[in-house]
Amino acid sequence: MTAAAPDQLLDALKDAHAMEVHVFETLETMIGTTRDPETLDALDAHRRQTHGHAQRLQERLGALGEQASSAKDLGGTLRAAAKGFSDQLRSAKPSKNARDLYAAQQMQVAAYAMLELLGERVADVETSALARAIRRDEEAMASWLADRWERFVDLTLASSSGAP
Repeated sequence: MTAAAPDQLLDALKDAHAMEVHVFETLETMIGTTRDPETLDALDAHRRQTHGHAQRLQERLGALGEQASSAKDLGGTLRAAAKGFSDQLRSAKPSKNARDLYAAQQMQVAAYAMLELLGERVADVETSALARAIRRDEEAMASWLADRWERFVDLTLASSSGAP
């Protein structure tokens, strides 16, 4: 891309970065309330992957002469903290955490599909490729969650009956 990045592309990159910060914080909270080893491993792996996404988005913004939006990132952090507090109070954590994370993954899939198209339209091949790669990671996590709905329901029922 030779010309300055359009504001819409930069805004979409900043939004994507803020989303990754929010999901990272949410995953940290979910890890703290999860007891199932398989789920813990998947959440931790996705947390590390999410951190990498945020770094790559920050680098892309830097290459375009911009930086992530502190206000947007702070908003995501505050929302994640509020969710973490409510997670500590609510029952049915495995099912609700899986549902909430699945919804977040689908939001990210949509955001990265749009960012990929924005990059293509303004001839920013690097942003488009980055969005496509991250979208695939988000789709994989959403698929992993969807393949385990029955497990999350079973874990919820076991945790509400006093089982470990």
